[in-house]
Amino acid sequence: MAHAISQERANFLEANFFQFSFEEREPDRTLFDTITSPTELHYMAHIYNWDDGPEVLGWIIDSPYCDRGTSAMIF
Repeated sequence: MAHAISQERANFLEANFFQFSFEEREPDRTLFDTITSPTELHYMAHIYNWDDGPEVLGWIIDSPYCDRGTSAMIF
């Protein structure tokens, strides 16, 4: 398993799931469901701004691709 993500994927994750509430946007569940990398989920949880609310964090935890380390970091 790769433990790094490309800059392109980091940009995608940041554009769609980071500080979206500051721009009065809602997170897109359809886009989220395309994420199948535990490393990308961990990156999302690591950069997540809690001011955006718990919805995306719940998606991460409920994802079959979320590993224990990511879950522990969120909790």
